[in-house]
Amino acid sequence: TGNVVLKNDSDLIITPLLCINKNNYRIGYGKGFYDKYLNDYKGMTLAVIKSTLVLDFKEEPHDIKIKEVIVCQLFKNPIYSLYFVSSVLFICMVSPSSEK
Repeated sequence: TGNVVLKNDSDLIITPLLCINKNNYRIGYGKGFYDKYLNDYKGMTLAVIKSTLVLDFKEEPHDIKIKEVIVCQLFKNPIYSLYFVSSVLFICMVSPSSEK
């Protein structure tokens, strides 16, 4: 069995999304799970998204803002895209965490 990690014991949560707006509010998969889960989260939230998925939409009052967003123009070859995103996530994981 694995160890249970409480969300506020984690320095970083990488959030899934379908698209994001210029104010760093995401549209997810429609159930509001991440908005509820992140409502009282104190750590860093990160999203990685393709530049063509930054859209113009108005956020709603229950939406939670993503703290850091990496917008990238992905490569035509999916292997290079996977390498880039993996490298970004590796840098996030090995960077020293900030003082709380």
